[in-house]
Amino acid sequence: MKIKLLLLTCLFLSTSTLFAQKVDYNSVAQSLKESIWLNPSNGFDLKTIPDSLKKESAVILARSYSTEASSKQKIKYLVITAAVTTQVNQITTYHERTLVNDKAAVENYSSLNYQKRLANNKSLGIGKIYDESQTYLGVKILKSSGKEIIVNTSEEVLLKNNDTEQKGKLAIPDLQPGDIIDYYICVVEKTELGKNFSETEVLNNEYHTLNYNYSYTFSDKFKVTYNTLNGCPNFTISTDNLGNTTYSLKGKDLKRKSEDLWVSPYRSYPFFEINPLQTNLTTGSVNKILSNGDGEISSIKKQIRDLLKLDFSTYSYYTRYANSVLETVEESFPSKKEFNDASLDTIMNRAYNTWRINNGFNLTSKTRDIRRNNMYYVYAFSDVLIKKNIPHELIFVSSRFWKPIDKVLGFDDLTFLLKVNTEKPVYLYFNNPYNNYGQIPKFLQGEDAYSVLQFKDGVGNNENYSKVKIPVESENLN
Repeated sequence: MKIKLLLLTCLFLSTSTLFAQKVDYNSVAQSLKESIWLNPSNGFDLKTIPDSLKKESAVILARSYSTEASSKQKIKYLVITAAVTTQVNQITTYHERTLVNDKAAVENYSSLNYQKRLANNKSLGIGKIYDESQTYLGVKILKSSGKEIIVNTSEEVLLKNNDTEQKGKLAIPDLQPGDIIDYYICVVEKTELGKNFSETEVLNNEYHTLNYNYSYTFSDKFKVTYNTLNGCPNFTISTDNLGNTTYSLKGKDLKRKSEDLWVSPYRSYPFFEINPLQTNLTTGSVNKILSNGDGEISSIKKQIRDLLKLDFSTYSYYTRYANSVLETVEESFPSKKEFNDASLDTIMNRAYNTWRINNGFNLTSKTRDIRRNNMYYVYAFSDVLIKKNIPHELIFVSSRFWKPIDKVLGFDDLTFLLKVNTEKPVYLYFNNPYNNYGQIPKFLQGEDAYSVLQFKDGVGNNENYSKVKIPVESENLN
C-alpha cells in the first residue's frame, strides 16, 4: 500500500440499513463523496505551504479522522432457542489533503490498496450473526494550474474477489511534484461479534502536518475513558440531546516523525488513547481501565490493591503449577536437610529454570497465552512464597517503549516482575522463557516502578506501596 492507511478499528452511528437490504455500492459512494468533500474539516481549503517547508518531500495540509458508533441489543432466534446479541453499527472516515513535493512522495501516493468488502457472517440454525464491512473512497488531484481532476474509483483492480471478500487496488494517475492529492477512505460496518474498540494514536507521522482533527462520537451505550500524553491537546467533550457524546481534539504544525529506530514514539511524540466500552456487555477481565484520563497514582494503587484481593480460584492452574515447581525443586535435593540448608538464591534459581524448561519452552497455544498473562504467574509464585515465609515484592513497571508508570490507564499497560529478596535481590520475569534467571529485560531497566511488599517479619502485607527504580545492569553482563 503506497498511501498509508490508518487502522480503521472504530465505530458507526446510523447506516445499519446498508446491510439490512441490498444497496447500490455506487450510489452510496456518490453520496459519501458529496458529503465528505462538501463538509471538510479545518485546513482542507489550503493550497500552499510555508516557505520553510518547501524542501520537505511532502506536507500534509490537513488530515481528519472521525468515527461514529451506536450499539443496541437484538434477540437472535436460533433452531431451538433464542440468544441476545449486541449489534454495533459504525462508520469511520480518514480524510487527508497533501502537497507532494518530489518524486519519492509521488511514488508513495501513486496507488492505494484497500479492503473493499469483508463478510464474516455466521449462520446459527435459522439465525444469522452479522459481521461485515464495506469500504468507500474518493481521490482528487489539484494541479498547480488550478485544474481539479477526480480519479475514477471504478477503475480499481480487484486483487481478490469472492463471495466473502474483495480487495482492491486503485492507481493514482498523472500525479506530479507540486500537485495536491485530496483523498478519503470511509469504512461502514455492522457487527454482532465482540471486538476491541480501543485506539492509540501518535499524532506525528512521516510528513509534516499543518492541521489535524480527530473526532469520536459514541451513543449512550458506551462508556469512554481516554488519556492524552506528551503535550497532546486535550479532548473537547460535547453531548447532544439524543445522548450521543463527541470527543474531539485538533491542532496545528506537527513535525514529521524521526526515522531513528531507537526512539520510542510513546516517549517522544504527543499521543492519545481512547477506550470505548459497551456498557451492555459484562467482562470478568482484570485488564480494565484504571482512570478517566488522569492516570493518577492513587488510582493505580487502588486498582493494584483491588487486584490483590481478587479470588484467583478461576486461575488455580497457575497456583497449582507454582506449587508443583517448588515441590520439584525440593525433590531435586538428595535430602530434606540439604534442601533446608540451601540458600534462597539456589532454590529460586532452580525454581525459575524449572518453570522455563517445563513450561516456558513448550510453545503450545495455552503456554503462549500464559506467557502473555505473566501477571498470573507472578501472583501465583508470590502466593506460594508467602506460604513458605519467603520475603519478596511484586513490581509493577511500564516499558521504556511505552508510557511512564504515572500515566498508565490499565493493567494491559504494565509489566509484572517478582522481586525475591535473596542476599542479593533477584528479579524474575515471566514473559519470555529465553530470559535468564535474575536477568532484567533491557526495556525495563532504569524505569520508575511501584513495589508492593508481600511479606515482612512473618506477616503478609500487600498495603505497603513504594515507588522504586528498576536497576540498570552492568554493561559487563551484556
